[in-house]
Amino acid sequence: MSTIKKISLDDIWTPPVNDFTPLKPSGNEVIDNYGEQVRARRHDHLRYFAQSMGLTLDELNNTMKSFTDYTAASFKDYLVSYDAQWMLLHSMMSIKEIAKKLGFSNGSVFYSFFRRMKGISPTEYRKGHRKVEKTVDYKITYF
Repeated sequence: MSTIKKISLDDIWTPPVNDFTPLKPSGNEVIDNYGEQVRARRHDHLRYFAQSMGLTLDELNNTMKSFTDYTAASFKDYLVSYDAQWMLLHSMMSIKEIAKKLGFSNGSVFYSFFRRMKGISPTEYRKGHRKVEKTVDYKITYF
Protein backbone atom coordinates (compact mmCIF):
# COMPACT_ATOMS: atom_id res chain seq x y z
CA MET A 1 0.00 0.00 0.00
CA SER A 2 1.38 3.39 -0.93
CA THR A 3 1.18 6.39 1.27
CA ILE A 4 0.33 9.82 0.01
CA LYS A 5 2.55 12.55 1.30
CA LYS A 6 0.95 15.87 1.92
CA ILE A 7 2.89 18.72 0.34
CA SER A 8 2.67 22.13 1.86
CA LEU A 9 3.36 25.41 0.17
CA ASP A 10 6.58 25.71 2.19
CA ASP A 11 7.90 22.57 0.48
CA ILE A 12 7.64 24.00 -3.03
CA TRP A 13 8.03 27.74 -2.56
CA THR A 14 10.52 29.75 -0.60
CA PRO A 15 10.06 33.44 -0.09
CA PRO A 16 12.60 35.70 -1.75
CA VAL A 17 15.54 36.92 0.24
CA ASN A 18 15.35 40.53 1.38
CA ASP A 19 18.23 41.70 -0.80
CA PHE A 20 16.01 43.33 -3.39
CA THR A 21 17.95 45.56 -5.74
CA PRO A 22 15.84 47.68 -8.04
CA LEU A 23 16.29 47.26 -11.76
CA LYS A 24 18.20 50.00 -13.51
CA PRO A 25 16.16 51.89 -16.09
CA SER A 26 16.92 51.24 -19.74
CA GLY A 27 18.90 53.77 -21.74
CA ASN A 28 15.79 54.91 -23.60
CA GLU A 29 13.92 55.41 -20.32
CA VAL A 30 16.80 57.48 -18.97
CA ILE A 31 16.97 59.67 -22.07
CA ASP A 32 13.19 60.17 -22.30
CA ASN A 33 12.85 60.98 -18.61
CA TYR A 34 15.90 63.24 -18.67
CA GLY A 35 14.61 65.13 -21.71
CA GLU A 36 11.25 65.64 -19.99
CA GLN A 37 12.97 66.90 -16.84
CA VAL A 38 15.13 69.34 -18.81
CA ARG A 39 12.20 70.63 -20.83
CA ALA A 40 10.17 71.05 -17.64
CA ARG A 41 13.10 73.21 -16.43
CA ARG A 42 13.87 70.90 -13.52
CA HIS A 43 17.48 70.55 -14.54
CA ASP A 44 19.44 72.41 -11.88
CA HIS A 45 21.29 69.46 -10.35
CA LEU A 46 22.32 66.47 -12.42
CA ARG A 47 23.18 64.45 -9.32
CA TYR A 48 19.60 64.86 -8.03
CA PHE A 49 18.19 63.66 -11.34
CA ALA A 50 20.55 60.66 -11.39
CA GLN A 51 19.47 59.70 -7.87
CA SER A 52 15.80 60.04 -8.78
CA MET A 53 16.41 57.45 -11.54
CA GLY A 54 18.33 55.14 -9.19
CA LEU A 55 21.65 55.91 -10.88
CA THR A 56 24.92 57.47 -9.88
CA LEU A 57 26.11 60.52 -11.79
CA ASP A 58 28.72 58.37 -13.54
CA GLU A 59 26.07 55.83 -14.58
CA LEU A 60 23.87 58.64 -15.90
CA ASN A 61 26.76 60.09 -17.92
CA ASN A 62 27.78 56.67 -19.25
CA THR A 63 24.20 55.87 -20.28
CA MET A 64 23.74 59.22 -21.97
CA LYS A 65 27.11 58.96 -23.71
CA SER A 66 26.43 55.45 -25.01
CA PHE A 67 23.04 56.42 -26.46
CA THR A 68 23.56 60.04 -27.56
CA ASP A 69 27.32 60.74 -27.68
CA TYR A 70 26.63 63.57 -25.18
CA THR A 71 27.29 63.73 -21.46
CA ALA A 72 24.26 64.57 -19.32
CA ALA A 73 25.35 68.22 -19.02
CA SER A 74 26.05 68.67 -22.73
CA PHE A 75 22.75 66.94 -23.65
CA LYS A 76 20.95 69.36 -21.33
CA ASP A 77 22.69 72.29 -23.04
CA TYR A 78 21.77 70.87 -26.45
CA LEU A 79 18.07 70.60 -25.53
CA VAL A 80 17.94 74.08 -24.00
CA SER A 81 19.75 75.50 -27.04
CA TYR A 82 17.32 73.75 -29.40
CA ASP A 83 14.34 75.14 -27.47
CA ALA A 84 15.92 78.62 -27.50
CA GLN A 85 16.38 78.48 -31.26
CA TRP A 86 12.80 77.39 -31.78
CA MET A 87 11.47 80.18 -29.54
CA LEU A 88 13.63 82.80 -31.24
CA LEU A 89 12.28 81.84 -34.65
CA HIS A 90 8.67 80.99 -33.90
CA SER A 91 7.58 83.25 -31.07
CA MET A 92 7.15 86.93 -30.58
CA MET A 93 8.61 86.79 -27.06
CA SER A 94 11.43 89.14 -26.23
CA ILE A 95 14.84 87.65 -25.59
CA LYS A 96 14.46 88.41 -21.87
CA GLU A 97 11.15 86.52 -21.84
CA ILE A 98 12.75 83.56 -23.62
CA ALA A 99 15.63 83.61 -21.14
CA LYS A 100 13.19 83.54 -18.23
CA LYS A 101 11.09 80.80 -19.82
CA LEU A 102 14.20 78.66 -20.29
CA GLY A 103 15.18 79.07 -16.64
CA PHE A 104 18.04 81.57 -16.95
CA SER A 105 18.47 84.06 -14.12
CA ASN A 106 18.75 86.98 -16.53
CA GLY A 107 19.20 87.91 -20.18
CA SER A 108 22.99 88.28 -19.89
CA VAL A 109 23.46 84.69 -18.78
CA PHE A 110 21.22 83.56 -21.65
CA TYR A 111 23.18 85.69 -24.15
CA SER A 112 26.46 84.11 -22.97
CA PHE A 113 25.00 80.61 -23.11
CA PHE A 114 23.54 81.10 -26.58
CA ARG A 115 26.73 82.65 -27.96
CA ARG A 116 28.75 79.73 -26.54
CA MET A 117 26.39 77.19 -28.09
CA LYS A 118 25.73 78.80 -31.50
CA GLY A 119 28.60 81.24 -32.03
CA ILE A 120 26.27 84.24 -32.46
CA SER A 121 24.01 86.26 -30.19
CA PRO A 122 20.28 85.47 -29.90
CA THR A 123 19.49 88.78 -31.61
CA GLU A 124 21.74 87.97 -34.58
CA TYR A 125 20.27 84.47 -34.77
CA ARG A 126 16.72 85.79 -34.79
CA LYS A 127 17.46 88.42 -37.46
CA GLY A 128 19.39 86.05 -39.70
CA HIS A 129 17.13 83.02 -39.54
CA ARG A 130 13.59 84.23 -39.07
CA LYS A 131 11.47 84.10 -42.17
CA VAL A 132 9.54 87.27 -42.64
CA GLU A 133 5.97 86.60 -43.49
CA LYS A 134 4.80 88.86 -46.30
CA THR A 135 1.22 89.75 -46.67
CA VAL A 136 -0.08 90.02 -50.16
CA ASP A 137 -2.92 92.31 -51.09
CA TYR A 138 -5.22 90.79 -53.62
CA LYS A 139 -7.21 93.08 -55.81
CA ILE A 140 -10.36 91.59 -57.05
CA THR A 141 -11.45 92.88 -60.39
CA TYR A 142 -14.75 92.10 -61.93
CA PHE A 143 -15.22 92.00 -65.69
